[in-house]
Amino acid sequence: MNASTIELLAASFARVSANRTEAATIFYARLFMTAPELRPLFQSDLESQKRKLMSSLAQIVDFYRIGVDPKSYLASLGQSHQSYGVQRAHFDSVGDALLFTLAQVLGYEFTSEIRAAWVSAYAEVSAALIRAGDIEAAPASHPLAASARI
Repeated sequence: MNASTIELLAASFARVSANRTEAATIFYARLFMTAPELRPLFQSDLESQKRKLMSSLAQIVDFYRIGVDPKSYLASLGQSHQSYGVQRAHFDSVGDALLFTLAQVLGYEFTSEIRAAWVSAYAEVSAALIRAGDIEAAPASHPLAASARI
């Protein structure tokens, strides 16, 4: 990932992180609205999961920002996701929810450049999670196809 992409990720995530509770709420609302079949994969109380989501995003952005390869962190995340029953096709729904959340929280600041940076980062991170977790292939749609509507 190049330096300008990382800079866009870090700057935009700093703004999202300032509204982390709202961002996590928007994320899960979008995820369960567009992919209700994923709801059973989560505990009924989402507060802990919301904190984990924002912490994981912050950790990944920080790794890129300071130049640390996130491979071992992503390997651990990928293995845990596999144990929860996550399938490859689920990553499209998560990517859609992430981009939707960023658009909602950032508003007019969610430029095409920032969107492209997050699409690139999500593609890299999700591919690493899938590889690390040896996540089962299910009939998948085009990656982030639903996100093109944002």
